[in-house]
Amino acid sequence: MNEDQKKEQENKNQNLLDENQEGDLVNKGYSNLLTVGIVGFDDMKYLWQLFKSITKTPQGIENFRILFLENGDNQGTAEFVRENFPQVEVFVEEKSLGVSGGHNFLIQKSDSKYYFCLNSDLLVGENTLKNLLDTIESNEKIAAVAPLLLKWDYHNHEKHNLTDTVDSAGLEIHKNQTIKRRGFKENKSKFNKQENIWGFSDSAAMLRRDALESTKHAEGEYFDNNFFVGKQSIDLSYRLRWAGWDILLEPKAEVWHDSSGNSREKTKEARIENYKNHYLFLQKNFAPFAKDFSPEVKKGFYTSETKRALGAFLKNPRVFLKGFSSSKALWPDMMKKASGMPKVISSADMEKWFL
Repeated sequence: MNEDQKKEQENKNQNLLDENQEGDLVNKGYSNLLTVGIVGFDDMKYLWQLFKSITKTPQGIENFRILFLENGDNQGTAEFVRENFPQVEVFVEEKSLGVSGGHNFLIQKSDSKYYFCLNSDLLVGENTLKNLLDTIESNEKIAAVAPLLLKWDYHNHEKHNLTDTVDSAGLEIHKNQTIKRRGFKENKSKFNKQENIWGFSDSAAMLRRDALESTKHAEGEYFDNNFFVGKQSIDLSYRLRWAGWDILLEPKAEVWHDSSGNSREKTKEARIENYKNHYLFLQKNFAPFAKDFSPEVKKGFYTSETKRALGAFLKNPRVFLKGFSSSKALWPDMMKKASGMPKVISSADMEKWFL
């Protein structure tokens, strides 16, 4: 067989594989393999680089959908994306749905086996989509795959300063229920193999639709809408873990993140939202199951949380109390959601993840 014949046969084999895969997706109720979903937040300055990295950089796969939501007042982002990236499907909501509501909206608009949720302040590396897909397709127990998030020094963007410094290699959870970014500020060389990790960052993660459907609270509520902005991926990571799903890091998939670009995090409203989300997270994912955790975990948590709350109160009592009261008003709803969550693993198994 000469080279031309060999290439022709390889093409036939690939076409057959694609046809089989397409047929399998249709049989399972999906029209395609992957949807990329991006929720916008006053982020015009990032959009050219982000969409160029997805559409112009080789990603190793074809025929995936890209959805963009102009989420509230986004300063003409919908028009910009439509004009410059016509292959992107654009939706507009005049009133912001938040991060959770925004992604829930796009997931419902998708009809794919996998959903790749992205922040807008990102740049996606070469073959990232293929590397994530290869990993999540390797085992049906995998609910989510996190790429290796690296620091994008956006303020030097004219020099294309994409660093080797880790922004997040997934999330880790501690006994006192503090959540931290794995590998933060370390060199990416430390992360050179797939790892089973506790949780994923909401900046970027590929999610299995079946896992989202199995852990949703209500029709279309995959991310908890009570987490308007912040901690939504922590909450979903906890739920997926309780339900017995796996979450992996795939370091061959690289995404650069400008984590310094969110000025909103410094506002009073953002601090109130952060306190609210903190107590919602604890009320839903820890408090209902605390009695089953070990005495060491319970003692460490209550000691640490008392100090944390006291420090926050002394620093700014009005902000802390407003956040706490906003959270408390939603506790009945969170307890109801907690009671309906699928809980496959034991508290002892969950505790093995606590550092």
